[in-house]
Amino acid sequence: MVARRLRPIFYFPSSNSELVCSELTVSAVIFDLDGVLADSEPWWNQIDAKLLAEYGVKYCGEYHQNVLGVSYRLAIEFYKKAFGALRAH
Repeated sequence: MVARRLRPIFYFPSSNSELVCSELTVSAVIFDLDGVLADSEPWWNQIDAKLLAEYGVKYCGEYHQNVLGVSYRLAIEFYKKAFGALRAH
């Protein structure tokens, strides 16, 4: 197999809603997959509800704004304070 350098081609929307083709040299690409390409936020209420149900807590998303954008570790600490000590059933 022979390695070859590929020239990436990007398509950008123009002001008249047509796609404009442009060849660019790209050294690196960084993606923030949470919210840029894949929005996982709608799933977190369900994930939190399932986790909290294991501890006997009925959760309907009432604290969603309090845990929005924080790490899962901080969310768990918040839920411990909001619902008291969590003990698995």
